[in-house]
Formats: sequence, C-alpha cells, structure tokens
Amino acid sequence: LVVDDGSRDRTAEVVAEIGARDPRLRLIRQQNRGTAGARNRGLAEARGRIVSFLDDDDLWLSGYLERIGDAFAHSPSAGIAFTDAWVMDAPSGRVGSRSALERFAVPTRRLATTLSPTAALEALLRINFLTTCATAVTREALEAAGPLDPAIEGADDWDLWLRVVGAGYGITRAGERLAVLRKRPDSVGSDAEMMARNSARTLRGAIARALPGRAERIARRHLGAIELELRSLRSGRGRAAARIGRRLGRKRLPGPADLRGGWQPPPAELKAELERIKLDA
Repeated sequence: LVVDDGSRDRTAEVVAEIGARDPRLRLIRQQNRGTAGARNRGLAEARGRIVSFLDDDDLWLSGYLERIGDAFAHSPSAGIAFTDAWVMDAPSGRVGSRSALERFAVPTRRLATTLSPTAALEALLRINFLTTCATAVTREALEAAGPLDPAIEGADDWDLWLRVVGAGYGITRAGERLAVLRKRPDSVGSDAEMMARNSARTLRGAIARALPGRAERIARRHLGAIELELRSLRSGRGRAAARIGRRLGRKRLPGPADLRGGWQPPPAELKAELERIKLDA
C-alpha cells in the first residue's frame, strides 16, 4: 500500500505506472494529514496479518520481510518484531559507523532476542530503540492498541509501541541490519524542541495509563530528563540540550563535519543492495 499524503511530486504517477505491472500494489491518495494520518490510513486499508511501516525516504533490504515473518513464527505471542538498520546521511549517501540500535544509550547487547511484555515496556520507557522502518506489528496487537495519535508528531510511533506492549504483547528481534534509515535536514526529527515536547507528552500519556510501579518510576525519570532538555532548548542553551538529548538516545542530524569521522561510504554488501534497487549510493 502506498499512501500519497498530498504529495506535490510524481509519486502518484510513478506508483500508478508500477501498479499497472504489479497488481499487488495499491495507491491511496488523500489530502495531507501528516505522518500519523498517513500511517492510520494505510492501517485502515491493510488486509494482512502483519503490518510494517516504510516512510518514503527509508528502505528495506533483501530478506527483511522474510526475517520478520520468521520472527513472528518463532515467537507467536509477540506483537512486535524488529531488525536493526543502517543509518544513512541522505545528501551525501554515506552511512554511520554505528547502526540505528548502536546509536541508543541502552547497549543493544543487553537486549534479549525476545522480550516479555513487562521487559519490553520497561525497555521502551527508557528509550525508543525501535526504528519505524525496521519494525512490524501484528494486526491483533494493532487492534488492541488503537490508531496512532496525530497530535504527537515525531513520537507517534513510540506511543504506539508503548500501547502495544502495554496491552500485553512482547517484542522479538528478527535479525541484523535489514533496513536503511535515511536522514535528511528537513525531516521531522530535525526539530529538536518539537521532538522533546511530544516525547514528554508520550511519557505523560503512558503514566496516565496506570503503569506498574517499576515501569512508572522509569517513565518518571525519563520524563524529568526530557523536561530538563526542553527547558534548555527553550532558554537557548543548545549545547546543554544536546548533551541531555544524547543521554536520552536522540541524535542530531549529521552535518558536514560529522562525515570526517563516523560517516563512511557504504560497505560492499550494502552498496550492492542499493544498486540492486537502483538507488545512487
């Protein structure tokens, strides 16, 4: 399903051309409703037992859907399955030396292959370690959690994951880097204050749903740190806010100076994948 959320480019035309050759592809057009509105429309139209999101600037690599399906087959009680992802600077085509999971404050080696609902809730309250383009959800879990909230742009995915595990579904890990998260200077995540503000709203919402004692303590500690970050951002203390944001696992978008150290050309295996899908690396 391709949801054309009021685009002004050739999206509809290109999708229609491909759909004429492949009947599995469906184009859905609507006036612009934002990220959550587009995802909710896709969810409403979806017919499958498993749903996986793919924003227009991100990519799935060979084997992604197969590994996701295998993960759910081996962990039938899980509501979410995820993989790791490459992080790419879209303007330069370079990739980070660390994967999407490795950029977070919680070391990924501590993440078990399968997390119970309780362990998943506590882990997600500490940090949203799930990359949207590398995460899939079962239809059953989505129906239990409800739709995404358009009022918390940038954090609507984190809010959904929290509601899924809060409804009693665990998380399973499907594999290594099987997706590409492309970063652009104009992406939603580039607005640090908006991201922090809606992250705080997400945690307040989770607390209001009567979290268990340990989970509530984790959520309140995280909320306190985000509120401190917000105060720093609003007072113009950018460096202090950046330090807090790094501790919370939020990374600013890469600039030219970053490309001298942790950013590099795609390795051979990734470059071959990118060439296969005709993306200029």
